[in-house]
Amino acid sequence: MRMTTRAAIRAVALSLLSLLGLLGLQGCSMVTLGYGHLDTFTLYLVRDYIQPEPGAQYNDVRSAVQRLHQWHRQRELPAYATLATEAAQRLERPLTSEDLRWVWGQFRERYQSLVRQAVREAVPTLVQLGPDQLARLEHRLAEENEKFAREFLAGDAARQRRVYSARLQSQIDDWVGSLERAQIAIIDRFVQVHQPHLRLRFEDRQRRQREALVLIRRERNAAELLPLLATLLADQDSGRSEEMRAAARRWEDGIGQMYLELERSMTREQRQRAQTRLRRFADDFNRLAIER
Repeated sequence: MRMTTRAAIRAVALSLLSLLGLLGLQGCSMVTLGYGHLDTFTLYLVRDYIQPEPGAQYNDVRSAVQRLHQWHRQRELPAYATLATEAAQRLERPLTSEDLRWVWGQFRERYQSLVRQAVREAVPTLVQLGPDQLARLEHRLAEENEKFAREFLAGDAARQRRVYSARLQSQIDDWVGSLERAQIAIIDRFVQVHQPHLRLRFEDRQRRQREALVLIRRERNAAELLPLLATLLADQDSGRSEEMRAAARRWEDGIGQMYLELERSMTREQRQRAQTRLRRFADDFNRLAIER
């Protein structure tokens, strides 16, 4: 089977894992695996993070991951295909702020749909986790957070800006091809203003992890845990201070403006590359949706 896109694999795996408290997992090699094997890979990671007990608990976890994967194939991949197709069509003309609002809205809708479904599958196992399993989960989360901090938040502000800018450049270059100097300058200007927000987002992620662990330890009834955990994980503003909400809006506005500037500076070849990739992604999503 031809490999699916990084976006598809990463979105599904991160959402599956986040429901076990693995919010913000970084550095996974899941991009090297096919979508059809994603449930197997996710199960492997879950075993590393919570070590489900052999027998009934392990079988329950495996069944939940498989059901969620199948639901995602049938329900979400067609929506991804529609999103990619329309995005390619919108790139046929200059983008507007309304286009960006549409993109953000689509992403939020898809994310929340997946997270809420994953909560329904994960909660029966979460309420059965023992003290040792919860302690291991907390420890592994701390390890991943330390890894993220070393990679993106270590050193002085200048070093952090270089790392953040390089990360954005790599992501955008993957879509449009080699960036020109003027385009790199657009990214650098955004990073100069908004790099501190990366630490705020990291701290907010840690807060969400702590609150998720508190809920899982406290609520041992699935019916009571489900709505609380679904709200915490699906609604990104849940539990945020007004200061953090305002900062998130400023960051979203800033990165939106950056994308608009980049789009206006795109060469014909860059625009065609982005459109071609989007259409190929749509084909992949549609094909994967009907495979078994």
